[in-house]
Amino acid sequence: MAENQNGVKRMEIKHILSREALLTSYEKFPFEVKRIYCIKNLQVGDVRGNHTHKKTRQVVTCLQGSCYMTINKSAKMFIDMNESYLIEPKDIHKIYNFSKDCILMVLASEEFSEDDYIR
Repeated sequence: MAENQNGVKRMEIKHILSREALLTSYEKFPFEVKRIYCIKNLQVGDVRGNHTHKKTRQVVTCLQGSCYMTINKSAKMFIDMNESYLIEPKDIHKIYNFSKDCILMVLASEEFSEDDYIR
């Protein structure tokens, strides 16, 4: 796991291309994955996130399309199927500027709990 210039951790994604298909592999998570969810049918102008968590850690990537994410109001990252980033607890994250075909996938360290959100 590498860090970008703003100290945000970037997760490694492996792509294996054959004549039949492209296999994408996400490995070496810094936590046990307890929940996976996808968000699609996003519209121009939609904003996701814009909150933080008390204890949930997340990895965010795009299965298709692209978007941008800001962490702690300063670190701006482009996300597509080649990029995924770790969101730590207490990181304020905002995800926006989705392409029309964007499918966002989030892998979380905790099951859903409204009590974990700080809005």
